[in-house]
Amino acid sequence: MRQTIAEAQMPLEVHSFRWTHGYLRVVSDQIHSTHLQRAGRKLADLVLSCRQEAPDQRIYLVGHSAGCGVVLIAAEQLPPNTVERIVLLAPAVSAKRDLRGALRSSCQGIDAFISSRDWCCLGLGTLLAGTTDRCWLTGAAGKIGFQPTLTAPEDEVLYAKLRQYPWNPSLSWTGHKGGHYGSYQPGFLRAFVLPLLQ
Repeated sequence: MRQTIAEAQMPLEVHSFRWTHGYLRVVSDQIHSTHLQRAGRKLADLVLSCRQEAPDQRIYLVGHSAGCGVVLIAAEQLPPNTVERIVLLAPAVSAKRDLRGALRSSCQGIDAFISSRDWCCLGLGTLLAGTTDRCWLTGAAGKIGFQPTLTAPEDEVLYAKLRQYPWNPSLSWTGHKGGHYGSYQPGFLRAFVLPLLQ
C-alpha cells in the first residue's frame, strides 16, 4: 500500500502496525485471541496518541485478513468519531461480528472488500482454524459478508455506515482474481481502495 500511494503521489502518510507473531506464523495470528486483544489495545493507544499530536489530521485504519480483527478490536475501544474511515480487506473475522462499536468510532464508517471466491484461506482455513474471533460455524465475513447486529432502532443508523463490496470477475483487470491476496494488488488498490482515503 505504501508503494502504491507513493506511485500515485497521494498526500497520505502510511504507518505500519506490526502485530503478527512473525513470518509464516499465520495460524498463530489467526487463533491466538489474547494476542489479538493486546495488539488491538496497543493500536487503539497509538491512534489516540496520533489524535492528540495532530487533532485535525484524518486517521484511516486499514487491515487485511486477521489484521482486520486487530483493527476492529482497536476501533471498538476508541471514542465516537475518532477515525475517519475503516477499510477491511478480506476480513478473517466472523460474519456475525458485532460492528456497532467500530462503526461508532468511525466518522465515515466501514468499507469491507469481500470475495466468495476466497475459498482457501477464508473458506477451508477458517473452517479448520476458526475466525480471529473464534467462530467456526458462521463463516468468515471476508467470504460471505457481514450480517448486521440489529437489536435497537439506532443500530440501523449505525449499520447504514457499513458498505460491502463483493468481488466479481469483471474486477480481474485490477489484478484481483478473487483470492485472499487480491484486494491489495496495486491495480485494485489504485482503483477501489485508495479513492476511499482521499
